[in-house]
Amino acid sequence: MIPSMDMVRLFATRGLKTTIVTTPANVHYFAKAIKIDTQSSSIEINLLTIEFPFKEVGLPKGCENFDCVITPEMFFKFFKAVDLLQQPFTNLVEKYHPTCLVADVFFHWANSVASKFKVPRLGFHGSNYFSRCIVYNLLQHEPHKKLSSDSETFVVPGDLPHEVTLSNSELAPYDKKQESDYIDYYENVMGMKQWHIGPFSLYFNNEGENDVSECRRWLDEKETNSVIYVCFGSVSNVSNAQLHEIAIALEDLGQNFILVVREDTKEWIADGFEAKTKGRGLIIRGWAPQKMILNHSSVGGFVTHCGWNSILEGVITGVPMVTWPLHAEQFYNEKLVTDVLRIGSQVGSKQFVPRVGYHNIIIGNKEILKAMKSVMIGEEAQDMRNRVQKLKEMARKTISEGGSSYSQLTALITEIKSFKS
Repeated sequence: MIPSMDMVRLFATRGLKTTIVTTPANVHYFAKAIKIDTQSSSIEINLLTIEFPFKEVGLPKGCENFDCVITPEMFFKFFKAVDLLQQPFTNLVEKYHPTCLVADVFFHWANSVASKFKVPRLGFHGSNYFSRCIVYNLLQHEPHKKLSSDSETFVVPGDLPHEVTLSNSELAPYDKKQESDYIDYYENVMGMKQWHIGPFSLYFNNEGENDVSECRRWLDEKETNSVIYVCFGSVSNVSNAQLHEIAIALEDLGQNFILVVREDTKEWIADGFEAKTKGRGLIIRGWAPQKMILNHSSVGGFVTHCGWNSILEGVITGVPMVTWPLHAEQFYNEKLVTDVLRIGSQVGSKQFVPRVGYHNIIIGNKEILKAMKSVMIGEEAQDMRNRVQKLKEMARKTISEGGSSYSQLTALITEIKSFKS
């Protein structure tokens, strides 16, 4: 939700009156930032809520985002509830008559609502051009249907700017039915109008001082590039057995580390792990101040599930990555990091797994250790670090006046304002 909030803040700082529509349990993700922004400047951001129909679909009270969806049954109920949001959202649009509707592509019914009231609608993609171009060609050419096994590899067809190799097991179920190069491909081959206005996290600081001070103090005591940060995002479930293998790899690596696990994770620690790593290891349960951690000079590597927000944060802070994709477009993102940009090393994850629930696919500690070493120690690690540092500087220039993202944001806002006339 943070990218959505950052987009709203960007619109507001450029003079647009903006309104966020969310559900009661998600208000806190937005309210603090809105309060700070509206008190410190003259920008206008409003917040409206619609009730989430958890009762109607059989979800527990307060289960209004993916963080609390932990079983396949809840997954399908959640999507049913999202569909039921269409009518109350329609009522809001009818009442407030917005000039433009910006909705995440997740809300497929937003087009119908916008059409009903003749309101222009923009779709917000939280992913990247690279993965969208791959999905487009998979749907167009269906190369995976010609394979004899899930492990057999194929080159994604469609004359992409780079050769991208995948296997059937890495594809998301729905797919079975350098970024600038892919912007051109998206526009000229796929024929879709777009505006690239990120990375959002360079514009705003979303982490309060009270939330990060203890972690920062711990990092301040460590040497430059001596800490490896391990985090799989807020919606990925990692089994106790897999965490056990990660713990062994971290112990054998001998480097400082921060390991983030879900707040509801049960006991999993390998025998004597905490005692053996005391002083060089920090375990965080639940939310972690990721942007601050990655931006700290002591952090030299990032083990990531390849969610796009995480990859962006790795790039804009100049940290090489160990890629460990699990689901969604993450396997495609991995190819961008390791094969195209060459700023990361694969841990060896080759099987798409469900977003909810646990699975029995375990990566062994030796494979994990090898990947961690490749981004933390030696000449290969330094080469990756040099490349990602160059990308970091490029990213910072793109949001400055005259940069591509700055110019694209200006063009988008000009277009939105033109809808009034």
